[in-house]
Amino acid sequence: MSKKINISDWVVKSKDNPDKYALRQVIEILINSIGQTKFLKGNMFLKGGTLMALAHESQRMTGDVDFSWLEPFNKDAFLAIDEIIRESLDESMNKARTRLGYLDMRCKVQRITKMPRRWENDKLSFPALEMTIGYGKAGSRQAELLDSNQCVQILRVDISFNEEIKDCEELILEDGKTSINAYSPIEIITEKFRALIQQVSRPHERSRRQDVYDINFLIKQFEYDEEEKKLILENLISKSESRDVHPNINSISDPKVKEAAKKEWHTMKLELSELPDFDKCYKNVEEFYRSLPWR
Repeated sequence: MSKKINISDWVVKSKDNPDKYALRQVIEILINSIGQTKFLKGNMFLKGGTLMALAHESQRMTGDVDFSWLEPFNKDAFLAIDEIIRESLDESMNKARTRLGYLDMRCKVQRITKMPRRWENDKLSFPALEMTIGYGKAGSRQAELLDSNQCVQILRVDISFNEEIKDCEELILEDGKTSINAYSPIEIITEKFRALIQQVSRPHERSRRQDVYDINFLIKQFEYDEEEKKLILENLISKSESRDVHPNINSISDPKVKEAAKKEWHTMKLELSELPDFDKCYKNVEEFYRSLPWR
């Protein structure tokens, strides 16, 4: 499954806001550089708020970019993956900014941190990489600080490992030749249902207030037939049980799940021009969840 997207138009829409405009340019450089690098393209699958904005025209947009990494590695072979990614991205981003015409925009990977172990059954000692890409206009103080990795203008990029990717789509960029891999709407919904249900058993993890918004957005935007609903359910059960979570038809109706999802809902006012009513959104999400073929 493939879908055409136009990142350039998305970048131009923010031209009245210099800070947002510069950030979106760097995101466009990053996306293009991944699409032009075989190793990165084959393993990095776009997800999260940036995917929702680029592929589905969602108004919810955060200042970071999230990916899942596909290729499994054993622990020893994976130790240097941070440096491999750094070298690949720095080289490809330099080429991408020239190709895109952003000649005055400098950017480079500043920091990559291996996140600590969180689950006992992880295949790796670090389940994710947290990366920052510094950027600045040529000749500016921020551009000068890039060389010493002290630039404060940054794009945050998170790369998660050990995640099952069941359903994906190819996003084709404007040139018709470059593309990246991304979660499909079915994969997004599946993963977000899993995360919502799991938050009760793992309350130490970050708030999932965006998940209800995103699921509600996608079920209003697309129709899902019985086969697609069946796939969502099958994938949800598989993904959940791999984390020792066992969903049932009533899981999303658990007051604790709803309470946890609502906890920081109000903070999305910073991302949206108009924040929808949580209870209405949750009701839509709950009805869709219960309409899956549980029997």
